[in-house]
Amino acid sequence: MKPVGGRSPLSKYASYALAAATLTVLVVPPARAIFYDFGYDLDPPRRDYRECAAGLIGEGITPEEAAQACGVALNPENLADCVAGIDNESLTATAVLDACRRVRRPDEMARCFNDIRGIDGTSAAVNVLDNCRRSLLPRRFANCVVGLREEIDFSTDVAMESCIAAGDRPRNVLPSFRPLTEQPSRQPSIGDPLGQPSVQPSPSSDQPSQPFMGQ
Repeated sequence: MKPVGGRSPLSKYASYALAAATLTVLVVPPARAIFYDFGYDLDPPRRDYRECAAGLIGEGITPEEAAQACGVALNPENLADCVAGIDNESLTATAVLDACRRVRRPDEMARCFNDIRGIDGTSAAVNVLDNCRRSLLPRRFANCVVGLREEIDFSTDVAMESCIAAGDRPRNVLPSFRPLTEQPSRQPSIGDPLGQPSVQPSPSSDQPSQPFMGQ
């Protein structure tokens, strides 16, 4: 028998459960997808931490530094691969580890360094390492530097300066914000449409008031 006055309580509860499941599907996967897009595993297995520590120690990092670096890394495997992938005698293992820890995409750091250094090797290794670290997208940055150097006859340092400046383009189109220390501008009040402060005449203290002479 159909209940009088609308749907049964069971159908209402089923609708609520379906709505909750829909919200879960819509909200949770995109949030996790953001981390996976950057190569981050939200739950890295213990094998990744073990291999990260072994890889860093094998590159000359002390066990204490390796434990700290792998412990705070979002992706321990990428961190170890970044350090192992940069092979240069003029760079210390500590400097390479520091760059790999601070770069946004450690999985692209080694390729960025090796591609740029493979052009001619005239630029200092520490300078190439620092520019790859500063770039938001190391792979794109390396492609920019190598592409410009293949066509234009100038130094690798000049090419890196040109390509690293391109990473600031999104910020140039954003509105500027007033610092917190700056006082806000005066808002126009009611009856003052032009926003100009109304000036009220005040009697001057050095001029005596004139008595009223009646007729």
